[in-house]
Amino acid sequence: MSALFAGITAMLIAFYIIMRIQGKSKASELQAINSKLQKEIADHKRNEDDLQYEKEILENLIQTVNVLFVQLDIAGNVVRINQRAEKTTGYSLADIQGRNWFEVLVPKGRYPNVWDEFNRLTRNGEVPEIFENPILTRSGEERQIIWENKVLTRDDSPVGTISFGMDITDRKRAEEAMRASESRMRNLFEQAADGIFLLTPDHRYLDANAEGLRMLGYSRDELLGMQIFDVLAEHERHRLNKEVPVMMAGTPHLAEWDHLRKDGTIFPAEVSARAHSREQYIAIVRDLTQRKLTENELKKHHDHLEELVKERTLSLEEKVAKIEQMNRVFVGREMRMMELKAKIRELEQQAKGVGRLKEEA
Repeated sequence: MSALFAGITAMLIAFYIIMRIQGKSKASELQAINSKLQKEIADHKRNEDDLQYEKEILENLIQTVNVLFVQLDIAGNVVRINQRAEKTTGYSLADIQGRNWFEVLVPKGRYPNVWDEFNRLTRNGEVPEIFENPILTRSGEERQIIWENKVLTRDDSPVGTISFGMDITDRKRAEEAMRASESRMRNLFEQAADGIFLLTPDHRYLDANAEGLRMLGYSRDELLGMQIFDVLAEHERHRLNKEVPVMMAGTPHLAEWDHLRKDGTIFPAEVSARAHSREQYIAIVRDLTQRKLTENELKKHHDHLEELVKERTLSLEEKVAKIEQMNRVFVGREMRMMELKAKIRELEQQAKGVGRLKEEA
């Protein structure tokens, strides 16, 4: 009996000990779980703070970036826009939020082609990553915007779009002005009365106008495969290596050069050249053939006039000499006549004196 009691007592003691041990284990486990939960809560709080901080940074970036930011829902209604978009469009977020972006900024009546193109590109449910279109601002001004678009999804379903737009209106206008300027310059280039050539420092032709081609007798394709040596008279070619480096260094060049046409004829030309860039120079060539012919004709005429003047002068001198001789003869005769008249008067006076003496006698 005592042995049985002793066994039961031992079992109870063992059970108690086991329960104490399990209790301590459960408490430790609960404490570990609690610590883990506290850590996860703290981490979650830090993550929330980090997310809020990143959200604020992103919002500041969106508001201060120098491009338009537009967020639309799946129906194309405005969710938000940034300050640059407000400034460019003339609409505040309060003015436009909830309204259809396209109906307000890209009215179909004014821009049907934009709507057709956008509908074509989005036919398969996709949004073009890059798209360029005009918008009509609140003041009625048209601005040209190039967009980069991204689709927003939730649970793999599209819920809207975000777009970053760059206003390229001024660039477009500058490009159009540049194209117009280039067109005007090209017209002037082609219509110039002198030959105009664009060359490299190693004397290869890059371009030529119509008069330059006519002057040399080559087509554009022929000339663009040639060097200036090919169109200079042989006795002129040695001058190039001396004259061109000086001109490319910044000293304008003006001189006469004898050129060689495709048909082999040589003609004189006045060349005005200057560096256009480090890789190119412009030469304006004026055919002096007609001027030289005119100058020769004028010289012949001048020489002929000189001969006529000399002949007339000689003839005149001869006539003057004759007149002077005649004058001298005439003056001599006049002097003799005057002397004769004086002698006659003297004789008459003497005769009168003789007559009075006779009367008195």
